[in-house]
Amino acid sequence: MDEKTFKRFMSKVYIPEHNETGCWLWIGAKTCDDYGKLEVHGRTVYAHRLTYEHWHEPIEDGLRILHKCDTPKCVNPDHLQQGTQADNVADMYAKNRQVILCGEHHGSAKITAVIVYEIRLLSSKLTYRELAKQYGISYAQVGRIVRGERWKLYSSCDNFVTLTAENGELALGYDVEPLAAKSLI
Repeated sequence: MDEKTFKRFMSKVYIPEHNETGCWLWIGAKTCDDYGKLEVHGRTVYAHRLTYEHWHEPIEDGLRILHKCDTPKCVNPDHLQQGTQADNVADMYAKNRQVILCGEHHGSAKITAVIVYEIRLLSSKLTYRELAKQYGISYAQVGRIVRGERWKLYSSCDNFVTLTAENGELALGYDVEPLAAKSLI
């Protein structure tokens, strides 16, 4: 890194006076994942990669720069090391930082926990195809939900859902407090 770039780089680094973690915090532009970024010779580069190459060595092809401190905006060269994506994932699991999204919190979910309970209740009254059409999912998925192969965390219709039939129409009722409590489990 040339002297002009280095001065510009360091102007975007904050080193707290009383710093228990030892992190040098990037206060310049950041990615949506909170990693620092800087434009160098018309190219946007990650600040932590620039740091590593300046204070340590060139980064080998195919390797990443991993944060020992788990702070994406940290650019302290002592907190950075080269590693593979496999090393990064192993570190994530070792430190229990993985995010496991399931149920309605999963990005691909088309239904909610309440709908799962409705499907399980209504499966004795309606066909899988009727339920699939009503909820916009496949009839095979309805079968997996009813059999407990999908949405396993939501056990078969606890006491908070009630099903009543009036004038030939099915009505579902919910006891809100148990539902709220169930969603926290």
